Amino acid sequence: MTFKQLQIFLTIVDTGNFKTAAKKLFMSAPSVSTHITALEDEIGCKLFERKHSGTKLTTEGMKMCNYAQTLLKTQSTMLTDIKGISSDAPINIQAGITEAAMAYFITDILPHYFPNDINLYFSIHQMTHEQIEKALLAGEIDTGISCAPCKSTHCVNSIDNVDSLIMLIQTDYYQSLITEDHSFDLRELLLNTPLILPSFQSELRQYVEQLIYDCNLSLSDISIAAELDRGEIILMMVAQKTGISFIKKSSLKLYDITLFKGQVSSVELPIPTEVATYIIRKEGYHFPRKMQIFCMNKSKEMN
Repeated sequence: MTFKQLQIFLTIVDTGNFKTAAKKLFMSAPSVSTHITALEDEIGCKLFERKHSGTKLTTEGMKMCNYAQTLLKTQSTMLTDIKGISSDAPINIQAGITEAAMAYFITDILPHYFPNDINLYFSIHQMTHEQIEKALLAGEIDTGISCAPCKSTHCVNSIDNVDSLIMLIQTDYYQSLITEDHSFDLRELLLNTPLILPSFQSELRQYVEQLIYDCNLSLSDISIAAELDRGEIILMMVAQKTGISFIKKSSLKLYDITLFKGQVSSVELPIPTEVATYIIRKEGYHFPRKMQIFCMNKSKEMN
């Protein structure tokens, strides 16, 4: 259990639903759902009744609300007391950002790497990708955020790959579905077809659970054929009509679908899993401590 989970929990209580809470916290809806699911798993009970119109606290959730408020108040008092003795000085990061990346900076990039810190500030300079490279090498900016890798050998790239969610479905079943009405009801499909669900170890798990939730369903409504994250095994099981499944768009390119002799079809779903954004820094440049955390939180490549 973390203070962040408690803050997310109380924000949902305050706003009445996951999506509004996500916007208020500058987080993605799947990330909010994942934190709450982890909290519920740890406590061993459901905190919310999830409905299409919003959320409602369960009896256990009402009890949890009181404890969460007390714990966060204690945390606030503790931090105020400690920072009163030794507070961190504000840090200003000079960042060059391309127009394409700018659209994602506040809503996706910043909260993805560094969700909350009142002492971290950004001076934003909109630049082209080429201008970012030159400014980095000239020491005019601390970091660059772009949707393309840096070509300079003096720069270091860190990327979060963008992907769409791909649904894998047995071909003849897919053709019968789209023949009837040129489209298919995903909710009905999930209700009536066994699902090969990504395991808890898979990064896709949160996105698939969010997709199910967006269809006004829960895992208890669905028949689970298996839980695993080996792509080749998933494809084989789909081909053998064990069920339908999901995979990342980029992962699909790793496998030769022709091996399954047209038995598996794929449908791209409008659910992005990551923003395709490179964070670039000058080789040998050492970020201030907080910026180091900002870059390293989701990337093992940044040193």
